[in-house]
Amino acid sequence: MPSARNVAPLEIEAIDKIDVLFVIDGSGSMREEQRALGEQFPRMARALASGDVDADGTVDFPPPGDVQFGVISSDMGVSGIQGIVQCEVGGDDGLLMPASRSRAAGCPAELPAFVRHHAGESDVDQVARDFACLATIGTDGCGFEQPLEAALKALWPAADGRVTFHGTTEASTHGHGDAANAGFSRAGAGTVPSLLVIVMIADEDDCSAADTSLFIPNPLPDDPLAMQAFNLRCFLNPDNLYPVARHQRGLRLLREGAEQLVMFAAITGVPPDRVDRAATSGVDYADAEARAEFYRELLDDPRMQERVEEDNAAQGGNLLPVCESADARAYPARRIVQVAQGFGENGAVQSICQQDFANTMTFVLQRIAHRMRNPD
Repeated sequence: MPSARNVAPLEIEAIDKIDVLFVIDGSGSMREEQRALGEQFPRMARALASGDVDADGTVDFPPPGDVQFGVISSDMGVSGIQGIVQCEVGGDDGLLMPASRSRAAGCPAELPAFVRHHAGESDVDQVARDFACLATIGTDGCGFEQPLEAALKALWPAADGRVTFHGTTEASTHGHGDAANAGFSRAGAGTVPSLLVIVMIADEDDCSAADTSLFIPNPLPDDPLAMQAFNLRCFLNPDNLYPVARHQRGLRLLREGAEQLVMFAAITGVPPDRVDRAATSGVDYADAEARAEFYRELLDDPRMQERVEEDNAAQGGNLLPVCESADARAYPARRIVQVAQGFGENGAVQSICQQDFANTMTFVLQRIAHRMRNPD
């Protein structure tokens, strides 16, 4: 867990820049979820550019002069482990996804690593289309999803040695924020930083591994891993995973001295009725006790408890799903929810099983609008 430096808090009167990073699960179970959520990406681009959350012609927050959109996948590979299909050693490694990876019809062959809308200079509809292209990443990624680690590596500056990562070379153990992904996260040296919004989309919980030995596909007979179903390795070996405090703290320190300018929204495996409009409308997110009660009830819900579906012999056992819909089947995302909780009023949780993703995106936009209206 990175330690904080003695940085004086910034006084911020207004936010004029937003950087939105989508962290998308690109594993084989996400085809329908990507399609359904992808329909909402252009709407998000237009809403953030205009300040109009619900497209009713009324400005809900002061529109920023500059908005950037980037996409990474949850595929970090399985560093140091060989022989797992679709889990090449470093995966996508937290690198911003090029348009050449897009699976959407009609997308250009070449796009920048992230797209930018600058008020008065760019066409927001074109930006929205390009963003949707970047976000359609396909479903051939590693099944051991590590979205929290992917987000941190994508954004953490290589020059800051407080956080290091798995890698096969010295260079690959450092973050990409001021290297391969430079220019996306505008930390604002000498100026007001951008509002950094991380939106995580996953139908399984995070498996960010501190010790990648849990991924060994064919352990020796006397290795305890030999008795474990491959699908359950992350669930059965929690001590091999990074503590969620690493990601709670590391992501917030991307705006050190202005931590209120980092937001974390998760669209993931939680019961829809715990996070729909009826459930969230009465929650005062500015009140710490109200937030604590909301998360306590969510995490204590019996459906959020990780339980093994013992009769799934075809896969050697799996977890019971937390929710299912026409477009999704998801599993309890306890680690991801706990990270969102650590962001206080800057955290948001929605269900990937909700029937109407328009309402899901509206909730995320409303939380962003609140921070834009209250920058300090």
